Amino acid sequence: MYMRKLEKIIIALLIFPAPILFCMLVAAVSIFFSDMKDPYAGYLGVSSIAVGVVIDIFFLIGWVKKAYEFSSIVLAFGYIFYSIIAWGMGMGVPLLNFGVGVAAGIFIALKLTRSNAYEHERKQKIKKCALFTSAVLIFVCCLSGFWAIIGGLVGSEFEIGAISFNFTVMIIITLTLTGGFVLAFLQYWLTKAAAATTFRFINRLN
Repeated sequence: MYMRKLEKIIIALLIFPAPILFCMLVAAVSIFFSDMKDPYAGYLGVSSIAVGVVIDIFFLIGWVKKAYEFSSIVLAFGYIFYSIIAWGMGMGVPLLNFGVGVAAGIFIALKLTRSNAYEHERKQKIKKCALFTSAVLIFVCCLSGFWAIIGGLVGSEFEIGAISFNFTVMIIITLTLTGGFVLAFLQYWLTKAAAATTFRFINRLN
């Protein structure tokens, strides 16, 4: 009983921010493209949060109950949405995206526990989940590289100690791909570790 309640709280915490963040994103895009000024921009921002909270009030409990019934496509889009939000909050540096990958690992472990899947099925599905989170992180890193190119980083100088060079498009692409694959490997490991830790935690409580 305790595990079931804790499980519902975890699922609720994973879903709860989505409507609020989505409404805030819509408001931010509207403000940006309409060039809305204060105080109306502030009013719209606060209103978007209120709308997100109202959506949660009416739908969150139902979403929590049906969380394990969501299709893979819905879960994938949800993960990509959270990843883009995390990327934006990190100002183009994808460090917060590791937290999204950890959340995915926790969710898949909880879902597999309820499905009574065999051990080899669990490993396969966790591996697929980890590969997906890694692929999304590579995509996010590419977004960072693209943003750096169009944002004026090309031609700027980098200097630390005896190392000094000017950023070129090729250097940015090389750094993006190299760093992206390193971070993707770390994301893969973190997702699997989060799932494994969740399984161990569940087994201790049961």
